[in-house]
Order: sequence, then structure tokens, then C-alpha cells
Amino acid sequence: MEAFFNEYMNHWAWLSLGVTFIIIELLAPGTMMMWLGIAAVAIGLIVAVIPISWEWQIFLFSVISVGSILFWRARIKKYPQKSDNPSQQKEEPTYRNHPSIK
Repeated sequence: MEAFFNEYMNHWAWLSLGVTFIIIELLAPGTMMMWLGIAAVAIGLIVAVIPISWEWQIFLFSVISVGSILFWRARIKKYPQKSDNPSQQKEEPTYRNHPSIK
């Protein structure tokens, strides 16, 4: 198994995996595959410049993936997007005219 990883875990494998994840995100939006794709492309670029072991490649991929997803979730919570579509807008509850409130 280790021979397989040493032979095939090169920068082309990571770049191909990254492009595959980004294509999946384009076909099924909202699945957070974009962040995995960005992490895989980043690892592919790192491995192209600095040859590192496959253990470090997987570790860095995990760290970059989780870090980018957490960063994006925090950014979305801090700066929520408002929709122009009325069906996607949250309605504020109005209790003024409710019969149980006097």
C-alpha cells in the first residue's frame, strides 16, 4: 500500500482530484466540494514545488479542507446573504394582530 501512495500521490493526482471536486460542486451546488477542491489544488501546487511524503500530503489536505470550510462558515454567519427571492426570505413574526394577544 505504501508503494502505491509513494508512486501515485504526485502533484498531478492532487490537481486532478481538485478539478474533480470543483466539477462536482458545479453539478451539485451547496455540497461544500469546492473547499475540498481548493485544498486538493493547493496540495498539488505544494507537492509540485516541494516533494513531501504522502502522510504529510494527506495531513495538509485535511487541515486545509477543514480550515477553509470553518472559515467560510464563520464568514457566512458574520455576513449573511440576503435574497431578493421572496420565497427564500425569512418572515418576521407579527404578534400584533394575533387573537391570543390582547
